[in-house]
Amino acid sequence: MKQVIILLITVSFGAVATAQQGLSKISIQHSTHVPIGSVRGFVDNISPRGFSADYSYFINNNFSLGFASGYSDLYQKKDRQTYSFSETYISAVKSHSLQIIPLMLKGSYSNIKEGSVFQPYAGIAAGGSLINYEEWFGTLVDEKSGFRFTIAPEIGTRISFNKYSLGGVDLSLRYDYTAFRYNDVKNLQTISLNLGLFFFNRN
Repeated sequence: MKQVIILLITVSFGAVATAQQGLSKISIQHSTHVPIGSVRGFVDNISPRGFSADYSYFINNNFSLGFASGYSDLYQKKDRQTYSFSETYISAVKSHSLQIIPLMLKGSYSNIKEGSVFQPYAGIAAGGSLINYEEWFGTLVDEKSGFRFTIAPEIGTRISFNKYSLGGVDLSLRYDYTAFRYNDVKNLQTISLNLGLFFFNRN
């Protein structure tokens, strides 16, 4: 009897390793963003202040479709300097701030081998991002906000807790591009390392 129960559990939970069709997946990750391109001239600090989350539904054993969102906060404070505005000079501590909230549709491809704990995947998300740009000169601020087109390809792997598990660790590397142009920022570009948890749900 004990062997029958173990066999049933194995068949039930092991199905995720080879048959993802009809399953949904939720992933929540902490994100560390590295600014690249013109963004580095505005904020060149690596930012650990971010997270990403997505929901996906597997239309077959390899392809999934869903939604992705998240948050990133890039910030840098500079030493006090004197700045000129026309014929006016201001001595101020300058700080730069960027907040980005993406709202995107996402598609992913994975090819899982039977019994494999590692589940590599590649995906791409596209949609828009809410942008908040702030350049502070002491208490004076130059700011710009808006909703701009965003595209974000990524590669990663899910690592199950064991070969029968519906949950595990999610690790990915993502490139984010947002068509936002203001002052010296000529489009927002970052590379993010994302680490968190995932779990499958049987619908």
